[in-house]
Amino acid sequence: MIGIVRASGRPLLLTMLFCCVAAAAHAAPICKRLAATNQRFVPVNGFVENPPPLPLDTARAHCAWGIGLAIPSSGSGTAFIIGNRREVMANLHVVDRHCRGDRRFTFAHGFNGRAGLSSIGATVVARGDYCAKLRRGGHDYGGDWVIAVLDEDPLAVEEIAPGTDIRPMQPRADRSWLRDNGRYVLLGYGMSYRAGLFPYRSAPCRFGRLFEQDVVEHDCDASARTSGAPIVSNDVGGNCVVSALHVGEIKQMAGRPAYIDDVDANVAVLSERFAATVRAVARELERGRDAAEIEAELARRRP
Repeated sequence: MIGIVRASGRPLLLTMLFCCVAAAAHAAPICKRLAATNQRFVPVNGFVENPPPLPLDTARAHCAWGIGLAIPSSGSGTAFIIGNRREVMANLHVVDRHCRGDRRFTFAHGFNGRAGLSSIGATVVARGDYCAKLRRGGHDYGGDWVIAVLDEDPLAVEEIAPGTDIRPMQPRADRSWLRDNGRYVLLGYGMSYRAGLFPYRSAPCRFGRLFEQDVVEHDCDASARTSGAPIVSNDVGGNCVVSALHVGEIKQMAGRPAYIDDVDANVAVLSERFAATVRAVARELERGRDAAEIEAELARRRP
């Protein structure tokens, strides 16, 4: 059996105190791999040979610009701008850690050490069924996601140079997720890398085997506070495309790899699971709808 461990920090009350706050791990239900006869993909090969992750400048790089922290009442994790500049994604287990139906959190956009580009309130308008399955005694890591709407457009409150080409990341909606293997990178935050509390870009990484529907193994560098990080590649136009949402780290019961913080493999939700909802929220935002109106509209469409 293999356990999935998710890590998140204590609440961050003051930005200046961020570096003093440690991440506290909490365990999640056990998840099995698919049976060996169904493993059609090459297994991941661990992290021993991976180069170290690289710090990101979230104020400059196009894809990195969208990376931030989700800071709810309990915990914290990576979040990112997708679809529309007022639309963000994160893990449900980060935003609503105790599955109480929490809907509000702070998006610390471009947080870099002791400062960020902005801190903006966010309201959840759509979520996967992770918590619902837990209450029924099961689990669905493919449902461990939320989409939220920011109270303000980051560009309206940040000093962005005129003419700067800032585009939100977009989800990959097709099933060609193995196509870019070896060209994926994870963009997120780490507590135990040389990148410290700064955002980082992983070494090029790959997807591996399916655990369950829309949940895939990957070997991208990940540790505490990377829950909710996007795994991205670039399309032919150079646009940043999100292929999966990192969920958690897998730890073997015996044996530890030499390099990567006791983590041997990771799992992520394929973006096909939430791409249609991301695009629906973006359309509603472009129509001028607020969070309450968008949530009501999505609920009305739900079968």
